[in-house]
Amino acid sequence: MLRLGQHPIVFTDLDGTLLDHNDYRTDAVEPVLTTLIQAGIPVIPTTSKTFSELQSLMPKLRLNTPFIVENGAALFIPKEMRLNPPQGCDSIDGYWRKSFTQHRRHWQPYIEQAKHEFEGCFRLMTKMSAGEVAKLTGLSEEESKQALQRDYGEPVKWLGNAEQEQQFIVYMQQQGATVLKGGRFLHIGGRAQKGIAMAWLIAMYQQIDRSKDWFSIALGDSHNDISMLEAADVAIRIRSQHHDFPILNREQGVLDSHQYGPQGWAECMKKILLLDE
Repeated sequence: MLRLGQHPIVFTDLDGTLLDHNDYRTDAVEPVLTTLIQAGIPVIPTTSKTFSELQSLMPKLRLNTPFIVENGAALFIPKEMRLNPPQGCDSIDGYWRKSFTQHRRHWQPYIEQAKHEFEGCFRLMTKMSAGEVAKLTGLSEEESKQALQRDYGEPVKWLGNAEQEQQFIVYMQQQGATVLKGGRFLHIGGRAQKGIAMAWLIAMYQQIDRSKDWFSIALGDSHNDISMLEAADVAIRIRSQHHDFPILNREQGVLDSHQYGPQGWAECMKKILLLDE
């Protein structure tokens, strides 16, 4: 799928894709990730996680690339890249930030109304304690505190049945919200998508270095990854033990992993980039 002369740029979901769904380990991807870093191939985490979480996680992954948070709500570019301030960006903690949607407080009145329509059917993650989030997710309490520092979206733990869930999704969509299904939560936010943020960043890389034929690879396992999987030159669907592959409206340029999570990530990246075992 990758032609001679093309320069890959890799957009990857984290939980259930680059990180193990249950224990968040990355052992299986380390050799491939090291190869990509050494080859100068940008690896862009594209995730439902928060800015605070990524600030801690990026050094552990040994990445100094941009990253996309809260399902495409915002993109952060390290100032170490020594760019002029990209258009439409503001400055925050050593990064240029590009926001693609409203602050989460915009959705809070609609969610309060939904509590009356769907009483007892859901809980907001942001109303949980760090200990509760840790039990639900397997994160440490410190990591859970970082996960609670959300700026754009409201993750919802669904407690009702499937029919009520669909009714809730329709209700929130009627209020102008986008509702995405992640591995553990429904994510309520604006009309930002991972694919929109991905396209913006690819355009920036093309402006920085017009000599490169940038070739986008997107990896994900969930419904909230569909927009970037649809938009990438190559879409890699990572097998999950918890749900089916996300359904795409494309057949060409799609690769499905045989293995789960990080093992599947490494399996497919080796195949795409013709890396030695």
